Amino acid sequence: MQPSFAALACFILAASAAAQEPVPLGPLGGSASAVAVHPNDDLRLLVGTFPDGLLASDDGGRSFAAFGSGLPAGSGIRDFVVDPVVADRVYALVDDRIYASNDFGATWAPMSLVASSSLVSLSVDASGMLMLAASGDTIYRSANAGASWSAVHSGLIIEQVILAPSNASVAYAGSLNGLERSDDGGMTWSSPGGMSNWVMAIAVDPGDEDTVYVGGFATFQVSFDGGASFTPRTSGLPATSFQFLAFEPTDPTRQAIWAGVLDGIYGTRDGGLNWHETNRGFPGNFPPIPSDLAFDGAGRKKLATEGGFFVAGAGIPRWTQTGFANVELYDVAVVKKGAYLACNFQGVYGRRPGESFQPTGWFFDFGASTDVIVVDPRDPRRWLAGGVGAFIDNATVRVLTDLGFTVETPYEEYGAGQVRSLAFDPFDPSRVLGGVWPAGFGSMGLIGSLDGGDHWAPIPGTAGWSCAEVAWDPHQRDHAIAYLDSGFWAESFDGGQTWQDSQTWPTGPSVFFAFDPFDPKVYYLAEDFGGVYRSDDAGATWTPLGVSAHWRSDIALSPIAPGLLWVSDEDGAVLLSGDRGATWVRVFQAPNGVNASGLAWDADGNALVIGTTGASAYALPDASPYAVIGAGLAGSGGFVPRHYAENGLPRLGSATWSLGADRLLGGTNAHLYAGRNSGAEPFFGGTRYAFPPTILSVGLSTNGVPNAPGSGSISFTTGIPNRAGLVGTAVYSQVLVVDPAAPQGVALSAGLRTVLLP
Repeated sequence: MQPSFAALACFILAASAAAQEPVPLGPLGGSASAVAVHPNDDLRLLVGTFPDGLLASDDGGRSFAAFGSGLPAGSGIRDFVVDPVVADRVYALVDDRIYASNDFGATWAPMSLVASSSLVSLSVDASGMLMLAASGDTIYRSANAGASWSAVHSGLIIEQVILAPSNASVAYAGSLNGLERSDDGGMTWSSPGGMSNWVMAIAVDPGDEDTVYVGGFATFQVSFDGGASFTPRTSGLPATSFQFLAFEPTDPTRQAIWAGVLDGIYGTRDGGLNWHETNRGFPGNFPPIPSDLAFDGAGRKKLATEGGFFVAGAGIPRWTQTGFANVELYDVAVVKKGAYLACNFQGVYGRRPGESFQPTGWFFDFGASTDVIVVDPRDPRRWLAGGVGAFIDNATVRVLTDLGFTVETPYEEYGAGQVRSLAFDPFDPSRVLGGVWPAGFGSMGLIGSLDGGDHWAPIPGTAGWSCAEVAWDPHQRDHAIAYLDSGFWAESFDGGQTWQDSQTWPTGPSVFFAFDPFDPKVYYLAEDFGGVYRSDDAGATWTPLGVSAHWRSDIALSPIAPGLLWVSDEDGAVLLSGDRGATWVRVFQAPNGVNASGLAWDADGNALVIGTTGASAYALPDASPYAVIGAGLAGSGGFVPRHYAENGLPRLGSATWSLGADRLLGGTNAHLYAGRNSGAEPFFGGTRYAFPPTILSVGLSTNGVPNAPGSGSISFTTGIPNRAGLVGTAVYSQVLVVDPAAPQGVALSAGLRTVLLP
């Protein structure tokens, strides 16, 4: 039979293969700071996010897209105010400026005011002419719809300024000094005498300018005499800080008030006499910190929070998260086919096959920061999470089971920093190494466990090592490398018990380190600012690969194709190489100007899982042109032949592309077969996966030590025709090896599917 891929031209019809589009995995969320609903169209919303700026929705908040021009890039929107007269006119507070839009956010222009510091509050009277704005220490007034402004009052840490809806002559301002009132439309101010404590949020009765509600630090109070005296109303409220107060506009009694506090959303139907928690529907164990609340014409609620955007119906809410997926993720991991983990400063997210990421049981607004997540190879339901605890420098390792609802903390070292790397020994998964960064106050930079992570001990001699990555050698038992900050590295040859300082690698700061899964002398590393490097001589010398890196860049290496790897660079891309980094092709671009961060290879699903620094996670289907089919049949020494492709990606016109196999019996005969179809039928005690029409059928002799189990290998170079119609064609191949120790004298590799690329 013809031993060449040129046989493809004999019978393959044109095949098409569009590039697979990335699949968004969530989680929904991101930091939303402000929300506005169009007065005449409940479906039109604006949301301010950080750092992604203005988003708009035309379906009531179910989905959002970047919107508008004229706002400064990279700035957060503190608040929106919709003009009470002109429905399409809306104002946005951005840093020290007020921006105005006459087309509900499509275009923006700055108003004349340049405040002394960032603006925190804006109020507009019913005529649209009188405006009060507050920065951190000054109140500004305009009587001509913002054409000109004057500073009218200074205070200490002004939180909010508000004009009474029923009488624009009356205004209130809350600050660290308490509550102040104006009776001349904001021109002069004085304390009414009833409140000298910190006022964080104010709400004025829409029908009575003298009824004013204030929320402060661990208190809510009401005044019926314009602020001269106050009565506490805290039944049902937690002792926490207020973010905002808002009247429900559809309530004719004017007694329904909603409070955003650090503990979520609370509501009252009796003017604050009794409060009720209304946090149903929020993800995780702790509600996100609310930022702003708006209502549409039917009383439906639109909530911006530091954890994303939520909607709820009228009345007592059950919140539903919608809108956008702008979550920053640090690391990702594969549990099994289609089931993934991701982590960030709030904890750990989990994803079931076919669903989106959702918070696991280990998810909080504070104290759960997780920098690295790894799956126990002995039990995929058990995860190790490394990071930092409730303090900013207490390095921790946590053992998560029961979907994160059962948590143990076997390691916590105050002052050490964070656990940035965790690695199971591939030869003995009961051994785990951890890297501590920056290992402050004399802490050890390396920690070790001998029982799968249930107990940890600092490794002597590693004080202050500031370890960015620790990795076990998949080729040599007991060999591990620790990649330290500023480019230093250390080696262990006794399972991590003792370490030897080694030469300086590229100067750092260190980002990642990885062993090549096929060649024991090939290493990869990345340094922030310096980029990605490869060594072909076990770290003695390094070659730059022309790829940039940022401090959360990552690498994923294919275990089925030598030289196939992915890297996330500092330009927001994920790059693929089939030749150990000699050449690259972009396969993913993170949206919204963020970077890709963690990478994980789902071998069974043939998908690359991608975390980002602000656009949540994605899966790249069919990320590899190669996929393993089925399982092989072991021969001598229990070695299962490993079949793979070599010498770059399977591109049309390639003259050097090869198929190979290793872990074979040395000095025996082998057969390499490739066909156009796949299947599964019994074959020499194993399974055959490659079927005619035949593309390639060739007999080869294995190299290696004769009769030595696992020492043999084969390689066969074949050309790929340069015909456009072959793009997307799948080729199925398999290797059989004469081996007396196999059940019927033949050892078999698994099948290999190769999809031809342009």
